[in-house]
Amino acid sequence: MSDSKKVPSLPPDDFSKTTPNIPRPDNMESNDWEKTNYNAQKFAPQPPADDWGKTVSNIPPIKNEPDFNKTYMPANNPKTPDWGVTDSNIKIPDNDFGGEKMGNQTGYGATSPFIHLPDAERAKYQNLPPTPTEAAAQKKEEEKEKKSGIPSWFWAVAGMLSMFFFAIIVILLVYFFFLRPTGFEIVVQSAPPRAEVWVDNTRWGVTDGDGTIRLPGLKSNELKSIEIRHPNFTCEPRQIEGKDGIPVTITARCTAINTPPPPSPNDCDNIKKGEFDKAERCANQALDNLKEPYSAEDVAKALNLYIINFAVNKFDIPEKNMKFLEKASNYLKKLPATTKIEVGGHTDSDGTDEKNQKLSENRAKSVRDALVTKFGVNPNMLTEKGYGESRPKPNNQNRNDDEKFQNRRIEYTVISK
Repeated sequence: MSDSKKVPSLPPDDFSKTTPNIPRPDNMESNDWEKTNYNAQKFAPQPPADDWGKTVSNIPPIKNEPDFNKTYMPANNPKTPDWGVTDSNIKIPDNDFGGEKMGNQTGYGATSPFIHLPDAERAKYQNLPPTPTEAAAQKKEEEKEKKSGIPSWFWAVAGMLSMFFFAIIVILLVYFFFLRPTGFEIVVQSAPPRAEVWVDNTRWGVTDGDGTIRLPGLKSNELKSIEIRHPNFTCEPRQIEGKDGIPVTITARCTAINTPPPPSPNDCDNIKKGEFDKAERCANQALDNLKEPYSAEDVAKALNLYIINFAVNKFDIPEKNMKFLEKASNYLKKLPATTKIEVGGHTDSDGTDEKNQKLSENRAKSVRDALVTKFGVNPNMLTEKGYGESRPKPNNQNRNDDEKFQNRRIEYTVISK
């Protein structure tokens, strides 16, 4: 038997007609449910027996309610079930109204969590309309939306659009301040090899062997003055104004100056005292004739043609000789990193051995320092050493001024490739 304490209250609405002691008009249409009202005498005669008589037998009868006597003791041959009699304080056998099939009996469909309704009755409780409280809350929400004039979906769409445009603005700001290319670049072509290029009276670099140079990092939207300087050419200055991130290519307009023809290779092997210009032309021509890939020996041979005109007993490099060292540094930088070249200092036989040794060491150090610190040659590539007067040129005995001039030199020697 079922525990009456666990049976929940009956469903609302349709069963409200079974409320005890609620009078009904006599002319209202009758059905099976009305038989179970407490005023059931109005609907007599009652059926002789029903299924409800099977419920607990130890429930005392209710006084002055003769119609319900049949629910106290089991009745024989039930005809029509009285559904309204299943009050919450009446225990019902498990096999009488259970949702499971018990033997040959079939559940009638509960009218509570423990009673299954028949299919015809179950449809009444599906998709129930909202309760008065729910209907009032829904109506209040609708009136609120009507008063505001703006539906909630509009605010949702507006919020998503705001986030989208905010992300676009952030991306644009990041690009403008951090990713956008700033400044522009000028590419100079067809200039004389090893010509100096100046931007707004500031030296920017030296052209390569093919006469090209790149001038990056120039400020945009400003007029830039480009000058190409070379001792053997006169070049037309140019005025360039560029835009951010847009490179500008210009072709140099240069005219050769009437200069003596370059010395022949044989002449470069015999440079006499005071022929500094000839030595410079020979060395520049030798470098210009190098084709990549060139060897360390080729570079050293060209550098050995150049003569630095040190002052007597001095080791400071004259400013006019710095241009050639800068040009030489561009060739040295392109050699393999494993290359090692010695910068050797030499003197003539005038003066004491000790003095000449110290002077040759200082001159060698000055040249190496200029190539490394000023012009960026790999310091591991160059070493320095002073020889004093101990290593004159072959067949040179310092017998005259010309031979002494030949021995006052810087000599480059390849140690390893």
